[in-house]
Amino acid sequence: MTLGEKIKELRAEKNMTQKSLADQLNVTAQAVSRWESNDVEPSINTLKQMATIFEVSVDELLSQDTEPKIVEVEKEKIVEKVVEKPVIVEKQVVVEKTVTPKPVLGVCESCKKAITDPDDFIQTHHSARGGGYTTTLCKDCRDKQIANARQERISSNNKHLIWHFIAGIAAFLVAFGFFSIFGVNSGDASWFGFGAIVGAMLYFMIGCFVLCNNPVYDIWSSIAEWSIRFPGVIFTLDLDGIIFLIAVKLLFAILGVILSVIVFLLATAIASICAVFVYPFALYNIIKHRDE
Repeated sequence: MTLGEKIKELRAEKNMTQKSLADQLNVTAQAVSRWESNDVEPSINTLKQMATIFEVSVDELLSQDTEPKIVEVEKEKIVEKVVEKPVIVEKQVVVEKTVTPKPVLGVCESCKKAITDPDDFIQTHHSARGGGYTTTLCKDCRDKQIANARQERISSNNKHLIWHFIAGIAAFLVAFGFFSIFGVNSGDASWFGFGAIVGAMLYFMIGCFVLCNNPVYDIWSSIAEWSIRFPGVIFTLDLDGIIFLIAVKLLFAILGVILSVIVFLLATAIASICAVFVYPFALYNIIKHRDE
């Protein structure tokens, strides 16, 4: 029996793997495999360590003969030569750090959280009558507030887009239908074209009104507010004077209605003409910035 076979046999008797034997000898498992394959032979010191591990003598490890007495003597000799390794005890030093609490800069008015980080402390001044006021928010609540405001703007823009189409189309249909009646009664087809033109202009004007991002409504309202003040009436305190006063007041009332209608139509005409040029830009801007 070769030395490698002897090592393999003794290792098997101890129920040891090549890895576990290699760990006890401070070598690799490949070295044990090469010993057992008789590719190389272990050193004398390694043989002595294996003899101690297998509880046999070095002679028994090297030969087939077994002598129990020699085994005991060799075992004692080997044990005597074993040098105990010093045990190193590692000490863990725990250093306690005293953490100074950060000063509280303020309290968030939304989540009621104390704010200690300057980057998280946001104050906003709101102008109002009487000097205004200041709000304190943390960064998270401020971000949520901005996100909610943005969502409201998106919703408002979407509503404006929908309603401006509905109101504009309704105005177009009313105007086109009104002038179509004259076309049907007179048999003149030009009324239909005129009604389509007026309806389109009203569509643009109403669309600009609803979009609320252009000056068309301000132009219309500034003209529509024009008014004429009639002079006072001098009359006598008799029946003829009272009749004269009533007649003049009725005349002024009729003139006031007529002038109001004229001013209204004039404001509508001017605003409609302006809306033809303003509407494309107003629609483009609200679509472009709808999600901002």
